[in-house]
Amino acid sequence: MKKSLVWDIYACLSKKELKSFEQFLASPFFNSRQDLMLLNKVLTRSIQQSVEAPIKEDIFKAVFPEGPFDDQHWRLTLSRLYKQLETFLAVTSLQNSDESEKLLITTFRAKKLDRNFTRSLKKVNLQMEQQTIRNPDYYFTRFQMEYQQYLSLSETGRSKALNLEKVEQYLDIAYISTKLRQACFTLSHQAVYNVVYDSILFDDIMALAQKEPYKSIPPIKLYFSFIILFKTGGIRELEHFKKQLFHQSSHFTREEFRDIYLLSLNFCIKKINENQPAFFLETLDMYKKGLEMELLFENGKLSRFTYNNIVAIALRKDDLLWVEHFIHHYKDYLDPSYRTAAFSLNMARLAFFKKDFKTALSHLQNADYEDLISHMTAKILQLKVYFELKESDSLDSLLQSMRVFIQRKKRIGYHYQIWKNILFYVHKIHKINPYDKKAVKILGEEIQKETVLPEREWLLEKVREIENY
Repeated sequence: MKKSLVWDIYACLSKKELKSFEQFLASPFFNSRQDLMLLNKVLTRSIQQSVEAPIKEDIFKAVFPEGPFDDQHWRLTLSRLYKQLETFLAVTSLQNSDESEKLLITTFRAKKLDRNFTRSLKKVNLQMEQQTIRNPDYYFTRFQMEYQQYLSLSETGRSKALNLEKVEQYLDIAYISTKLRQACFTLSHQAVYNVVYDSILFDDIMALAQKEPYKSIPPIKLYFSFIILFKTGGIRELEHFKKQLFHQSSHFTREEFRDIYLLSLNFCIKKINENQPAFFLETLDMYKKGLEMELLFENGKLSRFTYNNIVAIALRKDDLLWVEHFIHHYKDYLDPSYRTAAFSLNMARLAFFKKDFKTALSHLQNADYEDLISHMTAKILQLKVYFELKESDSLDSLLQSMRVFIQRKKRIGYHYQIWKNILFYVHKIHKINPYDKKAVKILGEEIQKETVLPEREWLLEKVREIENY
């Protein structure tokens, strides 16, 4: 059963869900087959005893002990159980969502139960008005309710009192806000992976978003603000967006708010990599708010990439006490599988910043870095340490091995260009004739003009040291 779709579902169900499914199968409304109930008990026992998928012949014998294994019979029984699992998951999902109330309203209208329809419709509308959420889904639900009201009025012949204006209004808002939300994700994806997606209605939607009544609608206002930030890329736009974002947090679900927060954070990081120092303070502030609001955690864990980014940015603001506290305090929030590596890398960064190069090298040698980003971050730091310690042979060897390594990793988005540029300029500084002042000056100008170079300040510092040689 290793590759069985049925086993995949059993493997992800909790103990509570397994118990609920047993009760589900025992209900005559959903199931009347005893073989499915027995098969469920056998599979439940198997999943609770071992993570390994059982052998189908053994399961068949436990359910049908009288006869030999029959593959066709087995497949048919498994197919029936799979259908029941699908129904169970659909029913439980429906119970835990707002969709059940909407379906009930549709059913009441279809069965001409006018009083029940009116009561349920009022209930949903009141719930919608009383909640603080004002996301695209809110406006789509309002459209659905107004549309059901419109259908009810049409069916009863009360054509003079049709609510078509509200139907159109909520549909427009739902559509525009949903399109803008998707545009935020699309633009962000395009920037990372260097792909272009054609959105025929994008310009029209952006034009509508600037007009009343749409421009004051919370999701339209926020998503439009992010798109302007993304397109313009200025610090003023970022400040405006941040104000909108944190002011409107109650209008979105936690998941939606976290999504747009992370998109804006990734935008800021990209700007830092493009040598826009004005974004450092704002980005660090975004990170601190994310820690405070627990937006940076997944299941109580902090990503090693986030951990690394926060340290790198905070070091650029010279807040060493805060950095050291952060490294030690949030170490325990890292996944144990890479906790030591991430902690060592960032202690190495802190030591390097303090110009304690031997200690930095010692920290770097304490752990393996399995993921590509952390591996390259550690290697670049090691490169800088060798440069500072004037260990030329080690520096040359590392430069060569890193060039070969990244040449094999071209399909990694803008990181490839970042690493390529760093290696190129470290090599040029290392090999330049310090007495050729003209060449040194030209090199400094090239580094200053390079668009994608996060190590620019350190490289320029090395150039200035050569100029003063």
